[in-house]
Amino acid sequence: MGTLPQKLKTREHRSRTVPKRIYDCAIDLFSSRGFDNVKVADICKAADVSTGTFYYYFPSKESIFFGYAEAIDDLMDDSIEELKGKTASETLKNLVLFKVRASIDGGADTSNVSFCAELKHHKDVALDIRRTAYGYYMNAIERGIRSGEFRDDLNLYSATSVLRYMIGGLCLHWAIQPENVDIETESERLVNAFIDMLKPHQNG
Repeated sequence: MGTLPQKLKTREHRSRTVPKRIYDCAIDLFSSRGFDNVKVADICKAADVSTGTFYYYFPSKESIFFGYAEAIDDLMDDSIEELKGKTASETLKNLVLFKVRASIDGGADTSNVSFCAELKHHKDVALDIRRTAYGYYMNAIERGIRSGEFRDDLNLYSATSVLRYMIGGLCLHWAIQPENVDIETESERLVNAFIDMLKPHQNG
Protein backbone atom coordinates (compact mmCIF):
# COMPACT_ATOMS: atom_id res chain seq x y z
CA MET A 1 0.00 0.00 0.00
CA GLY A 2 1.19 3.49 -0.80
CA THR A 3 1.77 6.18 1.78
CA LEU A 4 -0.80 8.91 2.36
CA PRO A 5 1.21 11.53 0.41
CA GLN A 6 1.50 9.09 -2.51
CA LYS A 7 -2.25 8.43 -2.45
CA LEU A 8 -2.99 12.15 -2.35
CA LYS A 9 -0.62 12.73 -5.26
CA THR A 10 -2.29 9.96 -7.27
CA ARG A 11 -5.74 11.37 -6.53
CA GLU A 12 -4.60 14.86 -7.54
CA HIS A 13 -3.17 13.49 -10.80
CA ARG A 14 -6.43 11.70 -11.57
CA SER A 15 -8.45 14.85 -10.90
CA ARG A 16 -6.36 16.64 -13.51
CA THR A 17 -6.43 13.87 -16.11
CA VAL A 18 -10.12 12.91 -15.92
CA PRO A 19 -11.53 16.11 -17.50
CA LYS A 20 -8.84 16.00 -20.18
CA ARG A 21 -9.72 12.39 -20.97
CA ILE A 22 -13.40 13.27 -21.22
CA TYR A 23 -12.61 16.28 -23.40
CA ASP A 24 -10.28 14.34 -25.73
CA CYS A 25 -12.73 11.45 -26.12
CA ALA A 26 -15.57 13.86 -26.87
CA ILE A 27 -13.58 15.68 -29.56
CA ASP A 28 -12.59 12.34 -31.13
CA LEU A 29 -16.23 11.25 -31.21
CA PHE A 30 -17.45 14.57 -32.61
CA SER A 31 -14.84 14.29 -35.33
CA SER A 32 -15.59 10.69 -36.30
CA ARG A 33 -19.39 10.59 -35.86
CA GLY A 34 -20.55 14.17 -36.04
CA PHE A 35 -21.72 16.27 -33.11
CA ASP A 36 -25.42 15.46 -33.49
CA ASN A 37 -24.71 11.71 -33.45
CA VAL A 38 -22.85 11.71 -30.15
CA LYS A 39 -24.61 11.39 -26.79
CA VAL A 40 -23.18 12.11 -23.37
CA ALA A 41 -23.44 8.38 -22.69
CA ASP A 42 -21.15 7.71 -25.67
CA ILE A 43 -18.57 10.12 -24.32
CA CYS A 44 -18.75 8.56 -20.87
CA LYS A 45 -18.27 5.08 -22.30
CA ALA A 46 -15.27 6.16 -24.38
CA ALA A 47 -13.69 7.99 -21.43
CA ASP A 48 -14.60 5.20 -18.98
CA VAL A 49 -16.34 7.54 -16.54
CA SER A 50 -19.81 7.72 -15.05
CA THR A 51 -22.45 10.19 -16.20
CA GLY A 52 -22.17 11.90 -12.83
CA THR A 53 -18.44 12.38 -13.34
CA PHE A 54 -19.07 13.90 -16.77
CA TYR A 55 -21.51 16.47 -15.39
CA TYR A 56 -19.18 17.22 -12.50
CA TYR A 57 -16.67 18.62 -14.99
CA PHE A 58 -18.85 19.71 -17.93
CA PRO A 59 -22.41 21.12 -17.96
CA SER A 60 -23.15 19.63 -21.40
CA LYS A 61 -21.59 18.17 -24.54
CA GLU A 62 -22.09 21.58 -26.17
CA SER A 63 -19.69 23.12 -23.66
CA ILE A 64 -16.94 20.78 -24.90
CA PHE A 65 -17.81 21.50 -28.52
CA PHE A 66 -17.60 25.26 -28.08
CA GLY A 67 -14.61 24.89 -25.80
CA TYR A 68 -12.65 23.41 -28.68
CA ALA A 69 -13.48 26.34 -30.96
CA GLU A 70 -12.53 28.80 -28.23
CA ALA A 71 -9.28 26.91 -27.61
CA ILE A 72 -8.37 27.45 -31.26
CA ASP A 73 -8.74 31.19 -30.72
CA ASP A 74 -6.57 31.00 -27.61
CA LEU A 75 -3.87 29.33 -29.69
CA MET A 76 -4.22 32.13 -32.23
CA ASP A 77 -3.26 34.51 -29.43
CA ASP A 78 -0.04 32.53 -28.98
CA SER A 79 0.67 32.41 -32.71
CA ILE A 80 0.42 36.20 -32.92
CA GLU A 81 3.46 36.46 -30.65
CA GLU A 82 5.40 34.12 -32.93
CA LEU A 83 4.50 36.20 -35.99
CA LYS A 84 5.96 39.45 -34.68
CA GLY A 85 8.41 40.84 -37.22
CA LYS A 86 6.67 39.15 -40.15
CA THR A 87 5.20 41.15 -43.01
CA ALA A 88 1.46 41.75 -43.12
CA SER A 89 1.16 39.23 -45.97
CA GLU A 90 3.06 36.56 -44.04
CA THR A 91 1.04 37.22 -40.89
CA LEU A 92 -2.28 37.05 -42.71
CA LYS A 93 -1.34 33.86 -44.55
CA ASN A 94 -0.11 32.14 -41.38
CA LEU A 95 -3.22 33.09 -39.42
CA VAL A 96 -5.57 31.77 -42.10
CA LEU A 97 -3.67 28.51 -42.54
CA PHE A 98 -3.51 28.03 -38.77
CA LYS A 99 -7.27 28.45 -38.48
CA VAL A 100 -7.89 26.00 -41.33
CA ARG A 101 -5.51 23.37 -39.94
CA ALA A 102 -7.10 23.66 -36.52
CA SER A 103 -10.49 22.99 -38.10
CA ILE A 104 -9.07 19.94 -39.86
CA ASP A 105 -7.61 18.61 -36.60
CA GLY A 106 -10.97 19.02 -34.90
CA GLY A 107 -12.85 17.26 -37.66
CA ALA A 108 -15.46 18.57 -40.04
CA ASP A 109 -17.88 19.47 -37.26
CA THR A 110 -15.80 22.45 -36.18
CA SER A 111 -16.57 24.05 -39.54
CA ASN A 112 -19.81 22.50 -40.72
CA VAL A 113 -23.52 23.12 -40.65
CA SER A 114 -24.22 21.47 -37.29
CA PHE A 115 -21.64 23.72 -35.62
CA CYS A 116 -23.23 26.81 -37.17
CA ALA A 117 -26.66 25.58 -36.13
CA GLU A 118 -25.53 25.14 -32.53
CA LEU A 119 -23.98 28.60 -32.51
CA LYS A 120 -27.36 30.12 -33.34
CA HIS A 121 -28.47 29.11 -29.85
CA HIS A 122 -25.32 30.50 -28.22
CA LYS A 123 -24.88 33.93 -29.79
CA ASP A 124 -22.46 35.15 -27.13
CA VAL A 125 -20.08 32.29 -27.90
CA ALA A 126 -20.53 32.82 -31.63
CA LEU A 127 -19.62 36.49 -31.34
CA ASP A 128 -16.50 35.78 -29.27
CA ILE A 129 -15.28 33.13 -31.73
CA ARG A 130 -15.98 35.33 -34.74
CA ARG A 131 -14.43 38.46 -33.25
CA THR A 132 -11.11 36.81 -32.44
CA ALA A 133 -10.25 35.56 -35.93
CA TYR A 134 -11.93 38.56 -37.59
CA GLY A 135 -9.96 40.96 -35.41
CA TYR A 136 -6.63 39.32 -36.19
CA TYR A 137 -7.32 39.30 -39.93
CA MET A 138 -8.37 42.95 -39.79
CA ASN A 139 -5.28 44.00 -37.83
CA ALA A 140 -2.98 42.28 -40.33
CA ILE A 141 -4.72 43.93 -43.29
CA GLU A 142 -4.71 47.33 -41.58
CA ARG A 143 -0.98 47.00 -40.87
CA GLY A 144 -0.39 46.17 -44.54
CA ILE A 145 -2.31 49.28 -45.63
CA ARG A 146 -0.35 51.52 -43.25
CA SER A 147 3.01 50.11 -44.36
CA GLY A 148 2.19 50.43 -48.06
CA GLU A 149 2.30 46.67 -48.55
CA PHE A 150 -1.42 46.73 -49.40
CA ARG A 151 -3.43 49.28 -51.40
CA ASP A 152 -4.46 52.41 -49.56
CA ASP A 153 -7.88 52.50 -51.25
CA LEU A 154 -9.01 49.25 -49.62
CA ASN A 155 -12.12 49.18 -47.47
CA LEU A 156 -10.73 47.48 -44.38
CA TYR A 157 -14.02 46.02 -43.18
CA SER A 158 -15.07 44.76 -46.60
CA ALA A 159 -11.69 43.15 -47.27
CA THR A 160 -11.73 41.37 -43.91
CA SER A 161 -15.29 40.15 -44.43
CA VAL A 162 -14.46 38.82 -47.91
CA LEU A 163 -11.55 36.83 -46.46
CA ARG A 164 -13.62 35.41 -43.62
CA TYR A 165 -16.48 34.35 -45.91
CA MET A 166 -14.04 32.94 -48.46
CA ILE A 167 -12.31 30.72 -45.89
CA GLY A 168 -15.63 29.85 -44.23
CA GLY A 169 -17.05 28.75 -47.57
CA LEU A 170 -14.03 26.57 -48.27
CA CYS A 171 -14.24 24.94 -44.83
CA LEU A 172 -17.95 24.32 -45.32
CA HIS A 173 -17.32 22.72 -48.71
CA TRP A 174 -14.66 20.50 -47.13
CA ALA A 175 -16.99 19.57 -44.26
CA ILE A 176 -19.68 18.44 -46.70
CA GLN A 177 -17.36 16.64 -49.14
CA PRO A 178 -13.97 16.13 -47.44
CA GLU A 179 -12.94 13.48 -49.94
CA ASN A 180 -13.21 15.98 -52.82
CA VAL A 181 -11.29 18.86 -51.27
CA ASP A 182 -7.60 19.15 -50.46
CA ILE A 183 -8.34 21.88 -47.98
CA GLU A 184 -4.76 22.78 -47.09
CA THR A 185 -3.74 23.20 -50.73
CA GLU A 186 -6.92 25.08 -51.60
CA SER A 187 -6.76 27.38 -48.58
CA GLU A 188 -3.16 28.30 -49.40
CA ARG A 189 -4.10 28.96 -53.02
CA LEU A 190 -7.05 31.12 -52.00
CA VAL A 191 -5.20 33.17 -49.40
CA ASN A 192 -2.32 33.78 -51.84
CA ALA A 193 -4.80 34.99 -54.48
CA PHE A 194 -6.53 37.18 -51.87
CA ILE A 195 -3.25 38.75 -50.76
CA ASP A 196 -2.31 39.45 -54.39
CA MET A 197 -5.58 41.38 -54.77
CA LEU A 198 -4.67 43.51 -51.75
CA LYS A 199 -1.32 44.58 -53.14
CA PRO A 200 -0.87 47.83 -55.09
CA HIS A 201 -1.37 47.56 -58.84
CA GLN A 202 1.83 47.43 -60.84
CA ASN A 203 2.07 50.12 -63.53
CA GLY A 204 3.20 49.26 -67.02
